[in-house]
Amino acid sequence: MTSAKVTFLFFKEGNTWVGQCLEYDIAAQAESLSEARRELETSFVARLVYAVEHSINKPFKGLPRAPGKYWNMYKQMHGERLERQKLPVFKVKEGGGRRRPIKNPAVQYVVV
Repeated sequence: MTSAKVTFLFFKEGNTWVGQCLEYDIAAQAESLSEARRELETSFVARLVYAVEHSINKPFKGLPRAPGKYWNMYKQMHGERLERQKLPVFKVKEGGGRRRPIKNPAVQYVVV
């Protein structure tokens, strides 16, 4: 089983909430924190679902990490960690064509 941890960083930019995944450059925006969270989760999970449906071995291959400014924001933050949650389990093909379940990735939510 493969295990993965991702961090979702949330911050306000003007009147808009922005959600940014740090390990992969996936982002979302919304008018409220809860909407931004839902949109980012949806984008992240949609990429996994697409990979499964199209037999893509590595759903995040070629997707860079978030830009450095978000990592710096995370490192310098004194924010509130909302919670750790688990995303749904998906089976994806890795390496030699064998299907292995991905253990639910732990998601760390951070608000700055």
